[in-house]
Amino acid sequence: MEMTYNEALVMPKNYAIVNEDEMTYVDGGWCIERHWWGHNIYLTHIECLNLSSDLVAVGYSLKLTLLQYAGIASAVLSGISWLIKAIDDGNGVRIRLTFAIPSGVFSLSRSEEKLASKNKVI
Repeated sequence: MEMTYNEALVMPKNYAIVNEDEMTYVDGGWCIERHWWGHNIYLTHIECLNLSSDLVAVGYSLKLTLLQYAGIASAVLSGISWLIKAIDDGNGVRIRLTFAIPSGVFSLSRSEEKLASKNKVI
């Protein structure tokens, strides 16, 4: 269906111009920054909640398989889940990997949360 308008567009007095970023709806999100020393992984609050619940679920499923080291793996995954939840202040977290080794988890500020929702590797 094609529609053609020949008249000027009439806008209300209190309209606001928005850019493309404001028009995009993102529920959750992540971003990975590459550096020479490793990576920063940014996760929004929603992604932190999802990751934490997934880690706990994997830990419980490992316990059910009755593998020899399942208890240790389950405890490690539960600990990582707890750490992410504890550090997340509602804006998300930044996980620093130095040469693929986790070396820090930090709470995000409000401005860094926008960076986390880009859903890409930069």
